[in-house]
Amino acid sequence: TICPGEIIGISLTIKPFREDPFVKTVFLKMPDESGSAITVTVRGGKTCRNSIEEKESLSFDEIEENAQNYPQNNDIMISWTGDDPNEEGNPENKIFLKKVSTDYVLEGYFENILLFQE
Repeated sequence: TICPGEIIGISLTIKPFREDPFVKTVFLKMPDESGSAITVTVRGGKTCRNSIEEKESLSFDEIEENAQNYPQNNDIMISWTGDDPNEEGNPENKIFLKKVSTDYVLEGYFENILLFQE
């Protein structure tokens, strides 16, 4: 269980090819306001390849920006989602994303649900 606004650490074990595994800790700040639970997903950039939406007319700057923000196979992609009340007080699903670059090609996927303390 966690508290809203709390900073949590996620310990990731990375096993490089022909090397000993090591642990890398990534810190995330949870939303200040949220519902009763939040889903945290951690995956290697290689496993989260999503196609860029096709648009009829993309400028060169838009293509370049999409390419720079696209996950690389050496990135750790961490996303967390939770209900965040909007201005009217209605819950709305909000997605947060953090990208951490490494020197290694990464594969893997992990998902967990964290419950907020009441």
